[in-house]
Amino acid sequence: MTPDTPVWMFLLPSAVQGLGVGCIFGPIANATTRNLAPRQAGAGSGVFNTSRQIGSVLGAAAMAGLIQARIVAESLGMVLKRKSPRPAQL
Repeated sequence: MTPDTPVWMFLLPSAVQGLGVGCIFGPIANATTRNLAPRQAGAGSGVFNTSRQIGSVLGAAAMAGLIQARIVAESLGMVLKRKSPRPAQL
């Protein structure tokens, strides 16, 4: 990827991924509650949605941590490559 990469090269894979995720979540939700008694369907749906939300939050946090680590590593590499005076924190 470069700054002059066309936008469609980002949008096309995102659209395919969105379509795939949309086709997966419906059947998964159906499979998690289909064998539950009607009395337990609400609780089962709540557990499923809670676990899905927690998984989303943990996944987003992991990706943010990875991106931050890469930014710090690249920034440090650029500072060391220039051999410029660097702050004591680095």
